[in-house]
Amino acid sequence: MNSITHREYGFEAKGHTRIVAVFVVMTVMAYLLSGYISLLILLTYHFFVRLYISPLFSPLEFMAGYVSNYQSNSSEDSQKEFAAHLALLLTSLSLILELYGHSGLGYMSVFLLLVWKSFEVCRNICFGCKLYEFVWKKGIEIVSL
Repeated sequence: MNSITHREYGFEAKGHTRIVAVFVVMTVMAYLLSGYISLLILLTYHFFVRLYISPLFSPLEFMAGYVSNYQSNSSEDSQKEFAAHLALLLTSLSLILELYGHSGLGYMSVFLLLVWKSFEVCRNICFGCKLYEFVWKKGIEIVSL
């Protein structure tokens, strides 16, 4: 009898992605409740390092790897990479707005990220991936950001 593990089908990688999304949601909620700008810096650092250096150096990826016993690889599909770029844009925008004293606009930007990541955690719906598919169907190819 052939024993097939769940790792072959990628279920563990999807679970790891959802655990990272849970940590992002918890960090965003902590930021919205406390207003500590260091949490916003942590989120921006997470997305920047995940995209441009390696997911292994991201603290949220490290904690998710510890929880799920799965080490993420640095090769992501283009949809998830596009979604991570959008999240980096939202956190960077919120950080810049917070530094310039426009806290309300920064909170709205981070709240959008909170809603987006909450859907990814609860329903496994990735808004960045859906946006990427929509743009791809319209014939626009996104090569690099």
